[in-house]
Amino acid sequence: MADITQLIIEETNIDEEAARLADSICTGNEKKSWLHKATATIRPNGVGVQFQVKLRNQHAWFARNPISGRRVRVGTAYSNTSTVKFTGYMGRSCEIQAYTVTSANEIYAVLGVFASLLASNGPLNLLLVEKVCSMIGGRNDALTNISFDASDELTGEDDYNYDTSTCLAKFQDPEVPVIECDIPITLTPAGKQRIKNMTFGVFVDAYCDISINVKRAEIPLWIQEDHIRIPQQTIECDLVTTDETIRIDFTVSPQVMIENRRAVNASLNMDDVSGIPSYLGERLANEVNNNEQINRTMINFVNDSGILS
Repeated sequence: MADITQLIIEETNIDEEAARLADSICTGNEKKSWLHKATATIRPNGVGVQFQVKLRNQHAWFARNPISGRRVRVGTAYSNTSTVKFTGYMGRSCEIQAYTVTSANEIYAVLGVFASLLASNGPLNLLLVEKVCSMIGGRNDALTNISFDASDELTGEDDYNYDTSTCLAKFQDPEVPVIECDIPITLTPAGKQRIKNMTFGVFVDAYCDISINVKRAEIPLWIQEDHIRIPQQTIECDLVTTDETIRIDFTVSPQVMIENRRAVNASLNMDDVSGIPSYLGERLANEVNNNEQINRTMINFVNDSGILS
């Protein structure tokens, strides 16, 4: 295990970020937040990293010295310090991936700000890639020779379970004037691990049910020369934490790029996630919009449905 605390303090703006964290989370006129310790541990599958940030809530009483006229500290109204721990790893891509963010108290508020701090801190991420990742031989040649467990990198596995056959059959049948069908979506083990990683341990599972109601006569209006743009709709999903289920909704505006009357690329264009903190909604939307399985399914669905024939 290597102590990289001083390295991070000297070469990043972590002190400024910690001060911003204190403004957002802590209370009192002597509130403070600081990086307490950072470590990197070489593992067979990459580098494990842990950050410990201290959060101090403190309020002091001051009075004016009648002789000198100076303001002097006369007591403490309250003082308590808690620790937030971020534990993650750097795998083949040398990008930090979160497992958990934990704290003894005020976990939800702390988690949101602290996760945003780590995810958006450019100097910190650059330092981790350039110096910490070099501990396992660099981000290219050496890392490709490392054997990874399936639990560490899940990009080769599908994230979602769903069956589009019922909807596809109705699209293919020209005698069906109104296409009505449902596509229930659940997560695979790989998907559950991915949503846990990308939400810093907040969510562990998800369920969605996409309801389709389309008039066949409207479909030609979606199709342009080089793309298909499907009208925006709102979808509801249930996100599962370790102790509760949270209902969210979001919009999707699917777009499929076409060449020679064949679909070649697609994006769900998920946006406007409500029901959870914005930083989590943005991470979920980014993951869904760039998910290879979803885009591949949309491409195959369009090509198999016959709507471009």
